[in-house]
Amino acid sequence: MIAPIGRRDMEQNAATRDARGGRVRGAGEVRTRIMACAVREFASKGFAKASLRSIAAAANVTTGAIYGYFAGKEALFDAIVSPAGEELYQRYVSMQEGFYRLPLEAQTFDRMEDYETGMVHRILDYVYDNREVFALILFRSAGTSWERYLDRFIDLEVESTFRYAREMRGHGVAVNDLDPAMARALAGMFYRGYFEPLALGMDRDEAHAFVSDLERFFRTGYIELMKGGEGATPVE
Repeated sequence: MIAPIGRRDMEQNAATRDARGGRVRGAGEVRTRIMACAVREFASKGFAKASLRSIAAAANVTTGAIYGYFAGKEALFDAIVSPAGEELYQRYVSMQEGFYRLPLEAQTFDRMEDYETGMVHRILDYVYDNREVFALILFRSAGTSWERYLDRFIDLEVESTFRYAREMRGHGVAVNDLDPAMARALAGMFYRGYFEPLALGMDRDEAHAFVSDLERFFRTGYIELMKGGEGATPVE
């Protein structure tokens, strides 16, 4: 006796057939097509207003077939953005740790410029290599866990700011702590500004020029505050 085929089975089978010839197609190809159509839907409407029904129609599958590949709309969004989003963050973590492995003389205010400049531009190149994905994360992710993505960078930057002051003082170098609220405000302004070229539609070269000016502006301000300018907390 042949077991009856359920609705989910029929939908998944339908998802693997060519609409014109009924030819069976690979599940990987169908998944890729769904994701490509989802990118366009999310980019056009944002996560909250995007419709699985519209994505299914564009991908020439049933809505139920999408659930054969993804648990829901947010899981689909996550599958699109997570690889590049997580890779960027891990690269940033690694670069931060790399700085603290440098010789002490390379970590001074006067010498850190070369490392920081290289770091922000390598990160920017990765963003532009995956421009479509980061536009989704930064501007179309409201309603998902990714809408707080920048907070991860801000948190790490604040932590690194205080770590730098501690380690320099441990080596006998006079460095002031920032007020915690000031440290977070500055980190937030920097990272929101850092991704502004995407919002403004700048090309890669324009973005690099923009980020060069942004990084120089913030580095000068950080140095002024941490060397004892107004707003810093003196070393006791």
